[in-house]
Amino acid sequence: MAMGFSEIYCLQGGLEAWLAAGLAVRKFPGAPVALERQVRITVGSLMLLGVLLGTLVHAWFLLISGIVGAGLIWAGITDT
Repeated sequence: MAMGFSEIYCLQGGLEAWLAAGLAVRKFPGAPVALERQVRITVGSLMLLGVLLGTLVHAWFLLISGIVGAGLIWAGITDT
């Protein structure tokens, strides 16, 4: 028994294979926010923070938004 679980499965083929086999999946309404949404929230917050600090404090803070934007472009081009 690992970490309080009595049954543990190795999902060869991932969740898609599990669903394709017709096995049950329970989704909890109070489950944590998906990782992709967490990334979008974080990136959006960094962009907004950079613009606000660049406008209200010092123009050098605009580099935050520029660097995050360049990172998003690079991620899109390289699909990483």
